Amino acid sequence: MSVNAASLAGSVPDPECRWSWSDVDLDRSMLCKLRERGFIVKVEEQEWRATGELIREICNYGGISEGEVAEHVCGSCPGCIQQRIEARRERRERREREDGSRVGPGESEQAELPGVED
Repeated sequence: MSVNAASLAGSVPDPECRWSWSDVDLDRSMLCKLRERGFIVKVEEQEWRATGELIREICNYGGISEGEVAEHVCGSCPGCIQQRIEARRERRERREREDGSRVGPGESEQAELPGVED
């Protein structure tokens, strides 16, 4: 498990997520091994869920923090929804900075006047 822990980190869906095998960036043989060991379980037809035990094992064997192990992939669990909200906010803030349409917190607005140089 320790050899695979680093390769699994960031590729394993969060236990809150329900997903199909095509949703994750793991090859079929790895998914079969995880299933055989009970680290992923079938929830419904074509839907799977990673177990908390899988996350703990990756953390223990790989020396990886829990926040670095799992990713949200389903799009409908609370973690995925929060991830989408944060991504939308970051895109909006970046667009506003690039467009100059709004000034973010802690930033100052500088007006450029035509023909005036520093």
